[in-house]
Amino acid sequence: MTRISHQDDGPAVSGVIEPETPVRPPERSTRRASLPAALVGRARVDSPVVQGVLALAAYLAAWLPTMALPLIAHPARAQLDWSSMDPDFYVWSLRWWPYAVSHLLNPLATTELGLPLGHALPWATTVPPLALLAAPLTAAAGPVVSFNLLTALALPVSAWAAFVMCRRFTGRFWPSVVGGAVYGFSAYEINHVGAGQLNLTVSLLLPLIVYLVLLWRDEVVSSRLFVGLLAVAMTLQFYLFIETFADMTAVWVIALAIGYVHAGRPGRAHVLRLARLVGLAYVFSIAAAAPYLADALTHVPRRFVHLAGVDLVSLVVPRPGHTFGLGWLAHLAGLPVNLSTAGYVGIPLVLIVIALAVRSWSNKTARFLTDLVIILVVAALGPYLYVGGSRIATLPWSKLWEL
Repeated sequence: MTRISHQDDGPAVSGVIEPETPVRPPERSTRRASLPAALVGRARVDSPVVQGVLALAAYLAAWLPTMALPLIAHPARAQLDWSSMDPDFYVWSLRWWPYAVSHLLNPLATTELGLPLGHALPWATTVPPLALLAAPLTAAAGPVVSFNLLTALALPVSAWAAFVMCRRFTGRFWPSVVGGAVYGFSAYEINHVGAGQLNLTVSLLLPLIVYLVLLWRDEVVSSRLFVGLLAVAMTLQFYLFIETFADMTAVWVIALAIGYVHAGRPGRAHVLRLARLVGLAYVFSIAAAAPYLADALTHVPRRFVHLAGVDLVSLVVPRPGHTFGLGWLAHLAGLPVNLSTAGYVGIPLVLIVIALAVRSWSNKTARFLTDLVIILVVAALGPYLYVGGSRIATLPWSKLWEL
């Protein structure tokens, strides 16, 4: 909520005009007109809604005329990663779901692929939420246009969702703008947008889920509304990409456990209450996903396990030619092993995290975030520890990756 009055401003800018004689309070428009114009303008700019619009406009202005310009300028032309089948598959999926639904067909099985037997789709990334959302555009202009526009908008919209979360968490505009940009335009997002993988680039639901938790914490929404909105968000994430839903579930468990440890005795009841509400939201979410789950569990592929992880060095090694003139960094970037994948974070961000941990360790929230980051980085290494392309060790939890 935006506050016009400030403690240090004194009565002249308190936002309250005291009448000399008892009269009926003026209308809202009259009171606003009596305030200094600069103060009213500042109140408008400080509004979370206005700041959200400004942040989205900034992300769109930075992305669409530059990296996404070909997609916007030629939306009907196939352009992304012709060496991969992914863009073609997502274009097909954007057309398949509206077609299957409108013709009362089972959208999780098709004879349009893998003739003559057809193909089961529950373990494929057919992005039904995006396909149904873009159905009017697909019907009017074709699936290639829908695919290109969704790809062009995925990163700035994801960045905006992260901004909304950061703005709620910090109450500050510019740090939130930077936080949204770090999330939405990260190496993870950039790499996957080049491959045209809509299931990975449309990542706005995860920060919005955290935003819902912050709203519940601040008592802006009731527990009942929180459970309902959280169930909807998690259900959408399930249908968008099952793997991210599974990762999100693991992060929920880890975050609640760390939060319980750091909350102390006064705050642990609050964390337990949050855990119960999240569990209830999962019940509704799984119920909404039950038809999909039932089909998926009856059509499990024979060869399903795919072991993968992040090379530890890749966290700080950028692509060749982007090493800022540092010889040792250029050497690592030039290794025959492809280190510059979606795991790249960068030295500046690593230093910021370390500085936050050192300077704010007395703060419970800082300790919670630091522990969570460390656990997530370790988990991202996968079943084996790789450093510079060399396999150093088998990690104790390697068997989990074979489930």
